[in-house]
Amino acid sequence: MRDIPAPLAAHIDETVTTLAACWRVERKDGVLILGSQHDQDITIAAGDLAGTYVAQAGITGSDVRSTSDMSVDNMEVTGAINNGDLNLVDLSAADIEAGLFDDAAVTLFLVNWAAPDDGQIILRTGNVGAISRTAEGQYRAELRGLAQ
Repeated sequence: MRDIPAPLAAHIDETVTTLAACWRVERKDGVLILGSQHDQDITIAAGDLAGTYVAQAGITGSDVRSTSDMSVDNMEVTGAINNGDLNLVDLSAADIEAGLFDDAAVTLFLVNWAAPDDGQIILRTGNVGAISRTAEGQYRAELRGLAQ
């Protein structure tokens, strides 16, 4: 059972919600990558997940798979490699080649984008696994759960 902050739980019980998925990645060198699947940036003012989660990060996640038998739970994300556009938060080919995302810590969570300081629901925590990139400027990264 998840611990859901009361204001966020009340919002979820409403007929219409304003929820968005966000992710926080901490690279091996300590750099934070904050992104959101919402169409506008989301700023969380306080707490462990404080920061501005950028809407233009362009990451798409797969379904999350988990099991009750302690086997590996994981998901996959895909996105565009940053080609120099400083507004994008995405990976660069140099960052991938340098191994800066190898085993990086990841937190995936839901937030009410209309009231982001009402709390968050952690969906998954884990680490970046295998990363591959294509000649078309795309990447695919495996997110491994804590059971890994």
